[in-house]
Amino acid sequence: MSGPAGLPPTQEQDHPGATVFLKAGTRFAPEDMMTYAEKGKKPFSEVAHKIDLILSGPHASAAFPREIAPFLADELGQRLQYDFSDITTDPLARLWAQSDPRVVYIANPVSRLIFDQNRPHPDDVAGMLRGFFDRLRRKTAGEDVGFSGVDTVRGVTFGNVPVLREPADDAAYEALVAVLNEAAGRTSLAYAAARDAVIEQVIEAKTRHLHEIDLSTVSHRDLQSATTLYVQSVHDTMNATATPDGAVATQRAKPDRLPWLVELGNRGNRQGDARVPATPGFLPASDPLTIPGAELRGIAGALCTAFGVEDAEFDAAISINAPYIGAWEVQHMARLVRSMLPQASAMRADGNHLKLRAGVYQSEYLRETLLGPSAVQALQTPGTDWPMADMDGLRAFAEKLAASQDILRCRVTSAL
Repeated sequence: MSGPAGLPPTQEQDHPGATVFLKAGTRFAPEDMMTYAEKGKKPFSEVAHKIDLILSGPHASAAFPREIAPFLADELGQRLQYDFSDITTDPLARLWAQSDPRVVYIANPVSRLIFDQNRPHPDDVAGMLRGFFDRLRRKTAGEDVGFSGVDTVRGVTFGNVPVLREPADDAAYEALVAVLNEAAGRTSLAYAAARDAVIEQVIEAKTRHLHEIDLSTVSHRDLQSATTLYVQSVHDTMNATATPDGAVATQRAKPDRLPWLVELGNRGNRQGDARVPATPGFLPASDPLTIPGAELRGIAGALCTAFGVEDAEFDAAISINAPYIGAWEVQHMARLVRSMLPQASAMRADGNHLKLRAGVYQSEYLRETLLGPSAVQALQTPGTDWPMADMDGLRAFAEKLAASQDILRCRVTSAL
């Protein structure tokens, strides 16, 4: 069984347009999930101190583990499977990381079906699944219910096309949970462990490097890079949803649509500042901003410069915390970063005190922009295939993203 050209060697497909699977038993080491410019030439430990941008891809893959096949609903097909994921930002993030020696990308190698890494992990997997299918029956019956809180294993697409069959009895639930746990241990949970380890390794390496910087010769750009770390959770979304025949042509409601470039999220308001609590008092301790509003606005400004967006065009190109404020992964990574920052500083022998600045945010790129017009046109008609993105356009887009990060390195801020 072999898939079409472009399918990674770890994946297979029974026939063109069919569901794509990870080959049975496939495991991923941390290095398998990482992309950085000097990979294959230097171990990551030798370049970690240079990194000033970590890209994470919790929905980078659409592939299901082969072991889940007996539990799937009727043939989903490649198009609906890929539309269920954020597959287009995977080559984008790889191109970006390959082109910039200060960027590293960590990609989840399995579909969001196997414990979505942008959702909290459930304590009771079977209980969560039962809750999901209960809500699905109610929704099918016409009740207005959503799946928030029970969609870490989401059994339908966002167009409500079935992905998993509802288990018939307790034994079937136990069997499904066993497959999910086993597959996750070598895929999505391995990704989560690698992602956290990379964040920790980079912060520790950058902190050690603060003692080694020669302040008499270091350039402003290099000092800014050495004392700054951004972590971006990378996603893409279409402004249309798919129908069961594969046509991705049903326009989302206007409040749910993305601008043509990107939406940035830090759990804040439309300006990137803290939201007003729903009830009087403090925001929950678990939900502060993942990056200060001024920092997020600076990132948006750098993107405008790199992509040539004029002030009057800003709202059409970039939004902040609308429609998405950032989900579980950015909250988790921000907590990890905040726990390390108090120690990420250096009181140097020359009397200077250098400290690391860091922040986490979510990005949602418009998939139509990334794919290009020809692929979008193909997706608007029924089918099971997934058209290739315009790689020249994607490469040019990645170059502009890299340019925006370079603009941030040239800002006038002080680490002293």
